[in-house]
Amino acid sequence: MNTKLTGANVSGLSCATIILASIATMFPDTSFATSSRHDAQARYAELAKIRAATRPFKKVENALQAGYISSIDMGAHCSTAESEGHPSQLGAMGIHLVDLQDFGSPDFDFKQPSVLVYVPKSLEADCSYTTDELLNNRRCRNNLSLAAVEEVVFAHLIDVEEGDGYWDNVPTFYNQQFYYLHDNPSTFWVDEAHGFPPHYALHIWLHKYNPMGLFFPWNPRVKCPEAVEH
Repeated sequence: MNTKLTGANVSGLSCATIILASIATMFPDTSFATSSRHDAQARYAELAKIRAATRPFKKVENALQAGYISSIDMGAHCSTAESEGHPSQLGAMGIHLVDLQDFGSPDFDFKQPSVLVYVPKSLEADCSYTTDELLNNRRCRNNLSLAAVEEVVFAHLIDVEEGDGYWDNVPTFYNQQFYYLHDNPSTFWVDEAHGFPPHYALHIWLHKYNPMGLFFPWNPRVKCPEAVEH
């Protein structure tokens, strides 16, 4: 059901309220229904702050100037769900640009995310999306559209009480738990941890709608170019 905001019912609303309502409409998530109204409002407010703080990174050159590098340089690819043993209809993630400063730290801040996730606008572009190419090729930079932010927390860096394990202290974002990733030795054809030690990760699809949910790792509306697909 669509709600049309007219001059009559907007006049009494603050700009912040309208922005938060917009975020909620654009990125519906069923888990919000289980939260208290106060918690939901706090999470919507934080999501609005994250979206505003990361909006400058819609321009890839701004991310590069801020110190982000392409994960392609690190041997990563544009990951698809199918390549990791999941149904192909779940889609893909995209091209990741990574800030290695404090990468994997439990002290994360989505307003200054460790990872920016971009989606190729055209799958036909002849681009490898390495850092060097993005620095020197405007056409390839302009072919990327910011889609999501991501944080990664290495499991071995999580503080635990005596007798507990890191699984007793799963990182969360407003009650949304991070996903746990580790390499399964029996699936020799793929590294589910993407070359990293066991870790927790969480995507927030704030800049591109994800029909699977705001925090789902894969997005069925994302496809990878064959040249960098994995």
